[in-house]
Amino acid sequence: MEIDRETIKALSSDTRVEILKALYERRRTVSELSRKLGLAAPTVLEHVQKLERANLVARKETGHKWIYYEITEKGRNIIKPKTPVYVILSFFIGFVFSIIGASKLISGKAFFSEKAVAEPKIAEEALKAPAY
Repeated sequence: MEIDRETIKALSSDTRVEILKALYERRRTVSELSRKLGLAAPTVLEHVQKLERANLVARKETGHKWIYYEITEKGRNIIKPKTPVYVILSFFIGFVFSIIGASKLISGKAFFSEKAVAEPKIAEEALKAPAY
């Protein structure tokens, strides 16, 4: 998802982020948002219009006197990104192994114990020994 300048401006206000979170739960009217956030309806309307210009919120007219606002897919992806769990796990596992490897290199310790390195030599000597 690409974030443009208008989106960054829209997200620069804590109030607008709170509006997005409220709309993530369900669609709401300006008066519902006003009550939920404890702000005047004209103030909420101004914030909602900025979110609408950034395509984070869509206006939905129902044919009645109420106008609802709902979060768009772009807004949903900002509030709850859809990063697959396997990507996060792969990154985390790779990060852990990188840290372990780096600590071994920095400390100068071998990756394998001396016993593990010596075992192939023992096996080679056993093959060279005369059979009885």
